[in-house]
Amino acid sequence: MSVCIRKAQLSDIDWILGQLKEFADFYNTKRSLFGDLGYSKKVIEVMISEHVFFVAESEQFGPIGFIAGTLEPHLYNPEIVTLNECFWWVDEKHRGSKAGLLLLNEFVQWGKKNVDWIWMTLETESPVKDATLVRRGFKEQERSFLLEV
Repeated sequence: MSVCIRKAQLSDIDWILGQLKEFADFYNTKRSLFGDLGYSKKVIEVMISEHVFFVAESEQFGPIGFIAGTLEPHLYNPEIVTLNECFWWVDEKHRGSKAGLLLLNEFVQWGKKNVDWIWMTLETESPVKDATLVRRGFKEQERSFLLEV
């Protein structure tokens, strides 16, 4: 399967929103990460227009995955420009293809040219191994924990 990576477009929003609903189910929290549809749509529009958002697309299947992150000055030192990964997702039917790695590579390549730091997270149930990030120069800097109250 041939896969290309491109910048997300506003015409991708409906597909992205459907995939984000699946991501929210995968995240498996008491309160869904996916809330009001109108709000979510506005957030995705901003992500596409003002931040970093790539889509993996197959000639045969159309869009099959995406990766997105926000561009922000670091909270403690605004001279450090950060790219903070928000979601990295490949449709379940296409996991095991090269889409996930191609998305990661594009995201990292873009970040190396444009920011000082790239932050990535992996959900506990992610099929991606830590070594995938370590091989690209990432180091474990923090671990995060969630307490649902």
